[in-house]
Amino acid sequence: MLVLTLFLLLPSFSFSSPVLSSSIGKLVGTWQENGTVAAFLGVPFAQFDRRFRYALPPTNTSSSHIVTSYSPACPQKCSNVPKALCPVHTSETDCLTLNLFVPASAVHRTPSSAPSPLLDTMIFIAGGGYKFEASSSCLYSGAPLVLAEHRAVISFNYRTGVLGFAAGSAVDDNVGLDDQRQAIAFIRQNAQAWSLNTSAFTLFGQSAGAASLAASLASTDPMPAHAVILESVPWGLKFSTKEEATETTNRAMAAGNCSSIECLQALPVDVMVEVGASIKHVEPFPPWRLHSQNALAWQPFLTPSLPDQPVVALSRAMARAPGSPSQPLLVLGSNTDDGLWFVRDAVHRTLNTEEALAFLALIFNTSVATQLLDLYKPLIDEPVSASYDWRLSLERMVTHYIFACPARAVARARGGFLYRFDQLDEAGAKAFFGSTKSYCYDAVCHGMELPFVFGTQDVCNLPGSPSLDALSRQMMHTWASTTASDTPVLNASLAWLPASPATGSNLRFADDSSGGIAMENAYASLCDYWDTIGYGVY
Repeated sequence: MLVLTLFLLLPSFSFSSPVLSSSIGKLVGTWQENGTVAAFLGVPFAQFDRRFRYALPPTNTSSSHIVTSYSPACPQKCSNVPKALCPVHTSETDCLTLNLFVPASAVHRTPSSAPSPLLDTMIFIAGGGYKFEASSSCLYSGAPLVLAEHRAVISFNYRTGVLGFAAGSAVDDNVGLDDQRQAIAFIRQNAQAWSLNTSAFTLFGQSAGAASLAASLASTDPMPAHAVILESVPWGLKFSTKEEATETTNRAMAAGNCSSIECLQALPVDVMVEVGASIKHVEPFPPWRLHSQNALAWQPFLTPSLPDQPVVALSRAMARAPGSPSQPLLVLGSNTDDGLWFVRDAVHRTLNTEEALAFLALIFNTSVATQLLDLYKPLIDEPVSASYDWRLSLERMVTHYIFACPARAVARARGGFLYRFDQLDEAGAKAFFGSTKSYCYDAVCHGMELPFVFGTQDVCNLPGSPSLDALSRQMMHTWASTTASDTPVLNASLAWLPASPATGSNLRFADDSSGGIAMENAYASLCDYWDTIGYGVY
């Protein structure tokens, strides 16, 4: 009888679905983390109109939206990447949705209860080279971060590939970027209903998602945020001009046997995706033309609102003015082996000295190419002989020139907190990458920081350890602290010093068994050299 009495006295919300109001009607979500986190998955933030056109505002209905499972991702061709990064389902018309994770206290409200405290909010933009993207990935589950840091965490889908970045007089500019803007505008529109503190927003992204945020910072109308975190932006790869993007679109029309955009619009979506994926780099230099304007065939292109390359625009910016919404707190960095994935995926055989020299000479010139071979030769553990595979050096060059050193240049010029993620995790890499990227087993590859930032090792069934778990908790706390603080928060015994014109010092993230978290000045002399070459030029 006592058990029954206690059962009846339990609050009713323990046995009902979490509910939030919104501008499109009532949202009925689901519980996660044993009822401590409310998840609203697949919430429509925009309504598909036509292919290559900006989306429309979502429809406001009086009915409830059951948002208990992830929606399909936008159409894409996802190949040769870890399974967890690829969506299970895609849809052109129903993909513009977001996923909202909030503490249970944000929805445990009755008409007589006091208003919930406003939640600091973290909004994530996933990467994928503008070719693929799935906010439903286990990596990006917001529940562990909500549970650990009591923040709202939001992710969303956007259009990629030809569907997101076609160009021409008969299409809208940078549709994929506009999807991102509409998602964040929708979040702000519903901030009061969701108890979100709009003064404590952190926008963070990885790879292409971070590059999208960098493009916003460099634009004439940056998305407002208290802080922006840029993980592994490929700064050294230029955005296309609109003319170049239009030429890429014309090549897609030819590949689809079309003579007009209207013909592309009428193609079945699976055919359209295959056509877009077939467009490669312009006249690739065997085995890879890194310096091509179209190193990423589909990507944002320069427009009047995005007048310059982000690395150039941000490097010219004045130092951050504290409290200014147009100059948010900036955190940016890279992984120790960010370039490895890209070189190995593009170059499938060994490179000898003559090939490496020719490759680098095409990107820069013969004099610089010769200097680079000399500069990077001493960095390699194995002897440089006639049989030496110069991909080993190119991987480091790409890491430094495309990722780490331009990030340092931006941080020094604009003001920001620079980091390097340097945690080897062989067991985790094997579980996550499988056989697709075996070269990442003993490296710190592109994207390997993500389960540490989100705390999703368990969600993705990745092996862990006490020291790795501790590193993840620290990174989750540091990333979350940016929503309200003007300085990323570490443990009490260590301060993260910002970069400045006089120093390019960075914070190294690694667990205690690998040397721990510490300030350093990674790649100082190498970055000094790359600074003389310049970024975002080739």
